[in-house]
Amino acid sequence: MPSVTLSKPVTIFGKTVGSVELKEPNGGQFVRLGEPRVLVFTQSGSGYFIENVEVIRAYLDALILHEAGARRGKQSHCRIRAL
Repeated sequence: MPSVTLSKPVTIFGKTVGSVELKEPNGGQFVRLGEPRVLVFTQSGSGYFIENVEVIRAYLDALILHEAGARRGKQSHCRIRAL
């Protein structure tokens, strides 16, 4: 699983961490959570993406692994709180 170094530490289950491990998203999560970006078009017809913060948060809640959330020897997802 890839590890991501954070620009600011976060607290997970009462422990402050500077990096997190992420599991790969799957198709079911994409169907349930949706696209993390929204395509917006201007009057001239050009377009650009904006981030959907709530969807990104849902993906992070589902994909961040941490040993403090382990059940039966497996790591599980958890909610994080920025410091």
